[in-house]
Amino acid sequence: MNVVVKFLNADWTDAEHHWPIGEAKGTTTRYWDCCKPSCAWPGKFEYKTNIKLCNADNSPLLDNNLKSGCEGGPTYTCEDQTPWAVDEVTAYGFAAASIPNQTEADWCCTCYALTFTSFPIKGKQMIVQVTNTGGDLGEGHFDIQIPGGGFGLFNGCSPRYPEIPDEDWGDRNGGVTSRENCYKLPKTMQEGCLFKFDWFRGADNPDVTYVKVDCPKELLEVSGCTRMNP
Repeated sequence: MNVVVKFLNADWTDAEHHWPIGEAKGTTTRYWDCCKPSCAWPGKFEYKTNIKLCNADNSPLLDNNLKSGCEGGPTYTCEDQTPWAVDEVTAYGFAAASIPNQTEADWCCTCYALTFTSFPIKGKQMIVQVTNTGGDLGEGHFDIQIPGGGFGLFNGCSPRYPEIPDEDWGDRNGGVTSRENCYKLPKTMQEGCLFKFDWFRGADNPDVTYVKVDCPKELLEVSGCTRMNP
């Protein structure tokens, strides 16, 4: 008999989880700093193809040695590397992470199934590809890449979108606080921002269990990143 999981006004059975439920316990935050992802630098890990990068107008850049926009360079996160809902229970996206007893060589461009363990999204699952890291991340920490999620330590969005006031991006840690504020962001960022209030239900740093999984092709097609040893 399938167990029914409930959150707010939604019900589903455990059979609706398309991905395994991990046993390792972790934490989440959210961010969007527009910077060049750390894993995109050559030499971080062995890859078949590296992460797609873009310039300020979102045109592709082919040189992964170029400096990040957060350091005065021309390189930024591509605008399509935002989260999206697959169905009511499942979503895909990207994250910065720190995995216990591993380094970037191990986790860059790997994928993890996050199963949320706190309300309002308890029981939902998000599959993230790790494209970044951060000096302020603890062990088992996934910083989910959501437009309007807050700059965090670095701000590459101001030089990339000089027409958008810094305050429209929300709090430095946490980002925008309402769906309406998403419409102050660049049009290309608004759908990704609304994810926070729709599928993600405005959850504030929910806890997770996590497990490494094969990357879905949909994520690989967006990031362009494939490892030599998955």
